Amino acid sequence: MPNFTLTIREKWYIKRLSMNIKDKINIANILTFSRIILGFIFFALFLIVRLNENLSEIQKLIVNSSSFFIFIIAIITDGLDGYFARKNNKVSDFGKHFDPLADSIFFIIIFWSFCVIKLMPIYFFLIILFREAYMHIYLRPSMKKKGKSLPANIYGKLKTVFQSIFSLIIIFMLIINQILALFYENMDFLEKLPSIIAGVSYVLFAIIVVLSIFSLGTYVFQKKDRTIQ
Repeated sequence: MPNFTLTIREKWYIKRLSMNIKDKINIANILTFSRIILGFIFFALFLIVRLNENLSEIQKLIVNSSSFFIFIIAIITDGLDGYFARKNNKVSDFGKHFDPLADSIFFIIIFWSFCVIKLMPIYFFLIILFREAYMHIYLRPSMKKKGKSLPANIYGKLKTVFQSIFSLIIIFMLIINQILALFYENMDFLEKLPSIIAGVSYVLFAIIVVLSIFSLGTYVFQKKDRTIQ
């Protein structure tokens, strides 16, 4: 019979591991993780509208409206996770890093959805993708190796706010376009509306890209300051 008796060190390690896992599974981190799931649901709804040719216009409108509310729910979770973390005294280094990571994954999924419908230029998407990858694959881990953290600053939070507002505006414009096409088929204005939406979206995406690059610069300088300290 094999001997499965654990040493004191092994028992201590298992207990420490279980405590770490238990500490990470709380309502704040669950809400944060749900934002990633909601991002994939949003993308799935976008694909349903684009790939299913059997959907009627009213069904497409319902699905797109659902994606709009999914987005709003995701943004609400972004506020609630911080609230519950502070309320339950569960603010941790893990949460400080996981929250911005979940935001990044969520918005990468959203922006890729816009790329799929050819509304967001691929070069804008690649710039944003590089920014988020640099932050979470290099910048934050390099600080962690030095025993320091790099929590979200005001500029990163402003970028997230503008990403949320501008994305909602774009989704709302798409829904309005569908409503008008559904009830006012013979309007001359409808022929120009897709071009107007594309133009407005381009400007909003350009602003998001500028904010992304600027906020990345602030994190680079923040890293240097913390490294010197």
